[in-house]
Amino acid sequence: MSKTSSASADGDTPVRCPSSPPQRPRREFTAILGHRWEKCEFHIHIEWVGVYPTWVRERNLHRDSKAALLHYWQSLPDGRPMNPDDDEVFEVFRFRDDKAADEGTKRLLLTEWVGYDEKAMTWEPEEEMMKAVPELVELFWAQKPVSKVKNDFF
Repeated sequence: MSKTSSASADGDTPVRCPSSPPQRPRREFTAILGHRWEKCEFHIHIEWVGVYPTWVRERNLHRDSKAALLHYWQSLPDGRPMNPDDDEVFEVFRFRDDKAADEGTKRLLLTEWVGYDEKAMTWEPEEEMMKAVPELVELFWAQKPVSKVKNDFF
């Protein structure tokens, strides 16, 4: 049984279980109004249903409504703009897979980039990603299912 609340000692007021964090209400948006560069990342101007427009991080829109974000970038005459601070720097969204590098002992991580579709994913050296985004590499390995090793003894 999985309940998110229970009755308090007085029996009237529900109490939220500590294991279930409060959920923010999901809002629908009607349009992407524009974008701006702010503090090393793009922020997207969103028009919401029933509330005033706000700015959200591109990473959040990539997570919550990737298709809308990609459609917006594709609708621009020059497509998604590059990082204005350094056009060779991209933001890692997550790692999708891993494989051995040609050298055999090193690992490559299939990298999904914020604001780009699957065709833009690239294989990046794990050691470089550990320098840039160690928390995402650790999260990838923590969430990766453990593969079963064939046991020849049985």
